[in-house]
Amino acid sequence: MRICLLQESKFFLLLKEQLTKYDHVSIVTRLPADVVLLDDENFTEHDVTNIVRILGEEKIILITDEYEELTVLPLIDAGVCSILPKQNLLYENLVALLEKILDNHFYIPQNMVYDFINHIVRMKRIEYDQFSVRAHLECAFTLKQTRVASLMQYGHSNREIACLLGMSEGSVKVHISQIYAKLGTNKRSAAIKKLVEM
Repeated sequence: MRICLLQESKFFLLLKEQLTKYDHVSIVTRLPADVVLLDDENFTEHDVTNIVRILGEEKIILITDEYEELTVLPLIDAGVCSILPKQNLLYENLVALLEKILDNHFYIPQNMVYDFINHIVRMKRIEYDQFSVRAHLECAFTLKQTRVASLMQYGHSNREIACLLGMSEGSVKVHISQIYAKLGTNKRSAAIKKLVEM
């Protein structure tokens, strides 16, 4: 495994000592590498997102002790594939963790998970509100039709929609047939396509 420590820092010097104990790990100073470690020491969050965007396709892991002050989504959007707190790295099997990240696992500190999930939920609510307005204006959907259509566009089955909305499967079928009529189609795939484009 080729690991690039993006900059010199006190923490990376300690980390380098730990990593050189493994035969299958080599520390490189140039890209490309299997994984790039970025220490946010002396960088703002804005600096980090810019660095990550510049590096593009590299698998970048942010190493930080400031994770309580970071906002996760801009970092993920920029291309950070995991965020690891410094305090755990010198005590855990870092190489095993890096191998999991290379295998497309994603890690963020536990206290960031709550903020991340809340942010995603808020985004979904906004997305639903925007869909709801468009569905009402463009297709004259009722509130229940809007809820059913919203779940349809994400590929949920009639049974799943019924369970999520607390109604019978028969009621879901009635709403779907009304949605089909308002969209001018009688096929689910065509209806879903129109809903996604809405």
